[in-house]
Amino acid sequence: MRESEFDALIFKTIKAIEEHNDSAFKPRIKTIVSFLKGAEASPFYSYFIEHKDICGEVSASPKMVEESCLRLCNRNLIVRHAEKGKVVFYETKPRESFLEQCTQEEQRLISEIENHLRTKNEFIHSVDKKNRYAFYDSRIKCPDGIKYAWMWFVFKDMELIFRYKISATDNDNISHEGNQIVANDFHKKTIINLIDLII
Repeated sequence: MRESEFDALIFKTIKAIEEHNDSAFKPRIKTIVSFLKGAEASPFYSYFIEHKDICGEVSASPKMVEESCLRLCNRNLIVRHAEKGKVVFYETKPRESFLEQCTQEEQRLISEIENHLRTKNEFIHSVDKKNRYAFYDSRIKCPDGIKYAWMWFVFKDMELIFRYKISATDNDNISHEGNQIVANDFHKKTIINLIDLII
């Protein structure tokens, strides 16, 4: 399992623990490890097994989980709570914007691609939503008043992905479902070339 996939699983586990809404059941390192392992001795085992997409998925050490939690904290996705004399636990943060959960490198990459887009195409507008950073063709007016993204950044298993449509007016999800590239410095030139071809 890649590091980004593991982080996505840890985030999902923390959210599942929070959804149980039990003050004795907090997203602590030990609890997360037990959930992932599917520890039958846990008093929360009956809740664990309700989540087949998490329970028993991986045997992780407390150190691996703690390192993942630190990465998630650095992404502003979770907050670490430490009270004197109590065990540390983590809590998810409400997302206000997409960029706020990006690393500095990811923010820089998005900014460079946006600058390239805007330098050549003044009609491109961007918007920072909670779940994506999207680019629109401002010349297109949809009759229902909805703006459709032409290109956008999303996260998939905590990995930054650039998604696109060949035409800004193509709103058939099936036709552009697989149009995506991992967004990193290695693929930056490919993304820029692709944008130039599309626009």
